[in-house]
Amino acid sequence: MSLQTKITNLLNYITGSAGGWPTNTNVGIMSGVDYIKESGSNDIYFNEMNTSPGIYGSYNEQSASFDLVANYANEKGCSTAYVYGHNDAGGRTPHSSQEPVISASFARHNIPVNFEYDDDTSITYFSQRGQNAHIESFHLFVGSPWYSDDNLLEIVSGSFNKNTFRTILGSSPESNSVIPIFNTSSFSDTNAYHPDFVVKNPAQDGTLFDGTILFHKYVEENSTYQSGVDSGSLIETYIVPSGSTIGTQGYLKSPKYEYLMTPDKQILTKKKDKLVLSIARDILILRSLK
Repeated sequence: MSLQTKITNLLNYITGSAGGWPTNTNVGIMSGVDYIKESGSNDIYFNEMNTSPGIYGSYNEQSASFDLVANYANEKGCSTAYVYGHNDAGGRTPHSSQEPVISASFARHNIPVNFEYDDDTSITYFSQRGQNAHIESFHLFVGSPWYSDDNLLEIVSGSFNKNTFRTILGSSPESNSVIPIFNTSSFSDTNAYHPDFVVKNPAQDGTLFDGTILFHKYVEENSTYQSGVDSGSLIETYIVPSGSTIGTQGYLKSPKYEYLMTPDKQILTKKKDKLVLSIARDILILRSLK
């Protein structure tokens, strides 16, 4: 089974098991799924799902992604688009520099775009949701939907908490892609060039660079593992990604597929599968000794 098929299966499960999309409403949610292809076995594991993923890359790369979104809106017969984002302490999503990119994609189909950044029920989606009179509107969530009176919140719930995502994934047809919890009793030191386990704050969208995702080698007399358990952290086995060892150096590889989730299909908008060569083995080992 291909990676794309596995991710599509997962997203179909997520969108179908959350209580349903709003009726008489054309809507889409930008999302991303982080994955690992395990070295040796080529088994696929899913790290997390994110909404409000941020659409990065060159102008042409961003345009290509939003062209696919606009094509879908055009297929649904939409004549107006509403794009919903966030403008908070964490920054603006979508960024103001992306508004012309998004507008240009929809302009190819003569669809005007309205950008709304209010984080409350004053956005147009709520006044038009479920009404046949507004069936020609397309509602695009570039930022995460988070409103408690709507099933969209249930659809994206796995993006807010990694433990919730693990539960959803474990109940899905792709349950074999859940990353195993690190188990010290079955640990064997065979992983020469990479960490052994990963410590994550399940409720925070963190990265290696901000110190909220930490990689460690397991040393029995080191308290790092138990301290993580006691703190309520999520501690997963480190899955060595295929192609992440070059010579005798291990690297962190963090690929992602980005999708537009919709009521009737999942649309792949971009593949991100580049090897991050700046995260080398010595950095990871140094972290393990803290």
